Amino acid sequence: DLAILLEQDIPWYLRQLRTITLNYPNIGSIRLAVFVHVAMVIGIRELLHLPYLWQAVKENRWEDAADALLMSKWPGETG
Repeated sequence: DLAILLEQDIPWYLRQLRTITLNYPNIGSIRLAVFVHVAMVIGIRELLHLPYLWQAVKENRWEDAADALLMSKWPGETG
């Protein structure tokens, strides 16, 4: 059942992202939820290897961070 899979997967993705998000205290729970979703779609490795995204996050440039996500594999995988 999908709900059981999500219950198991979401904590795993949160643990994987925790190390990187600790370096960015400006990431709130809503943005973290977006990153978990993106990681579930394109994979942790792909998400973590978006340097423009993480530079934008570091500098609180959220529109640029959104652009970086839109230029990743994420939109093609979800639509």
